[in-house]
Amino acid sequence: MTPKSVLRRLRAAQRDRLRLREARDGQFPPGGYEPVLPSATPASRARRHSVRLYRVLHRFEERAFVQAQPAAVLARPDVVVARRRGRMRLLQVRPGITPDGAYRANRDLVVSLCEAHAIDYFVVPESASPRTRIGIPQHSWRRFVEALEALSAEAPLYVAVRGRTPRGQARRLPGQLSEPAIDLAVRSQRELEVFTMMVPTPTGRVFDRPFSCRVDRWDEDEDGSLNAPSRNTRTTHLGSASQVPATISDGSRSMRTFGSLTARDIFAVDFPIDLVYMWVDGSDPAWFERKNAALVACGLEPEDAGAAAERFRDNGELRYSLRSVERFAPWARNIYLVTDQQVPSWLDPTNDRITIVDHADLFAGAGRLPSFNSHAIGARLHHIEGLSEHYIHFNDDFFLGRPTTPSLFFQGNGASRFFLSRSTLGFHDEGVAQPHEQARRNVVDLLEKDFGRSPTRAFFHTPITQRRSVMLDLETRYPSVFSTTWNSQFRSGADYEINSWLHHYYGYLSGSAVPGSIRYDYFDISNPTALRRMRRLLQNRSFDAFCINDSPAATDAQRERVATWMRRYFPDPAAWELDDEPEQPATAEETDAPPEVPDAPDAPDGV
Repeated sequence: MTPKSVLRRLRAAQRDRLRLREARDGQFPPGGYEPVLPSATPASRARRHSVRLYRVLHRFEERAFVQAQPAAVLARPDVVVARRRGRMRLLQVRPGITPDGAYRANRDLVVSLCEAHAIDYFVVPESASPRTRIGIPQHSWRRFVEALEALSAEAPLYVAVRGRTPRGQARRLPGQLSEPAIDLAVRSQRELEVFTMMVPTPTGRVFDRPFSCRVDRWDEDEDGSLNAPSRNTRTTHLGSASQVPATISDGSRSMRTFGSLTARDIFAVDFPIDLVYMWVDGSDPAWFERKNAALVACGLEPEDAGAAAERFRDNGELRYSLRSVERFAPWARNIYLVTDQQVPSWLDPTNDRITIVDHADLFAGAGRLPSFNSHAIGARLHHIEGLSEHYIHFNDDFFLGRPTTPSLFFQGNGASRFFLSRSTLGFHDEGVAQPHEQARRNVVDLLEKDFGRSPTRAFFHTPITQRRSVMLDLETRYPSVFSTTWNSQFRSGADYEINSWLHHYYGYLSGSAVPGSIRYDYFDISNPTALRRMRRLLQNRSFDAFCINDSPAATDAQRERVATWMRRYFPDPAAWELDDEPEQPATAEETDAPPEVPDAPDAPDGV
């Protein structure tokens, strides 16, 4: 640390001591007492320089932390003490916990606390989100804080309050009510977040503040009106006439609210959404024989058994992609897995969340089987029996990276969202373009002819939103486009890329699809920077979705490191996985990144 930074921290600490003294005397500033965020602990600073010193300081900090905790909390069998993000924390072990489950557990904790202590509260639903806020009227706030303090003597409870960095920047500060600064902030501030730090295993990833329950203290006017402390997506003012008691339920429990807050929000995406995967195991000898027989029948050269095509190689991505869906898209209704007489060895086919759809049932006499053409297979997905109007097509190398909501993919009026890439479609001479490029060019020519508009932008390698009615409309309008594509057993220049380019751009022109925005990344595993960037993602989990793309240039070592990385990002088996194939847990050493090189984008060409 530089002399200036030391001086800045000393001054900030002095100001904090003054504010703390004033707060204890009841002299709260208008926005409530805001503690200064503490600096890194000695053990955290020592870790960068000496492992031995770090271990010594860690033991001292751990001992001091344990001594400060209530005995009843430490005696709980589901509570462990561990260092997380540089500080000692109380973690609650909840096997199988998911992000959605962590949020619900924190919300239910607050609701149950209010109901057990007869504290007035009301739920404020968030627009286009399954999450809610809890409102506490001013007259009940003190009792709520006292109930929190009583609970903290029995449970590993944390609250997050508004604090300041030494530079004066606003930040959220998590802490325990036993800390004087946190206790004063909770009593004086009007917004806080309540949570327990949950982990599926003692060494698993922590579900902490991002999954907390937001609690707001609503001020009361003389006429009984309630005013929110800050903006939300529903309302900031509730007149006395609008405070008619009502209940609201998310399917797991009922909660108190006001009738004025129970109306269905205009932006709510509450219609059923299914997911559809297309998958093939290219290492299956029977599938390989069918493919070679089809190649010969089409007058093409059969493939050598040792040289499987890149897009048909199975590296186990499907297992982890499905885990990402279970963890980060609990709102999905059904999952359909489209295959050609194949079922993954680890998948329980009797699980009611997943339905296996064979190509024979999918094509149902249309087209030409066996099909090895993703254009043709994708153009038949809307014929899956029982499929919802709104569905999302996943490739097995698509992954969700953090909790998502349906509004990421669809609007409340039913319109689908598509995600544009910066890549554009080239103008190639006849016979030069690759089949997938020509399939896109065919769509462009079709739309130019019928609408006088020319689409040029490709799409990110992200999950592809679909509307069944749009696909059926397209099939009625362009029957020859569909039949030509269905009858193409392998990709060819006569194909049309229907389930992305035609669906999205026709949907945009007809008002049923709109451009969307998504936090996304793309990893070509043969790129020297990919593993470095993936390791950063493992730490910050900052993307809604990402694609891990195999490449002929990738080495076996690179593929193994990526497999290890996937085990670390998605360690918990999904409900539809069989137990007969246990996995080896990944260690931190296994995913050490190669020597750092300047980051470079993988430059995908879009889909």
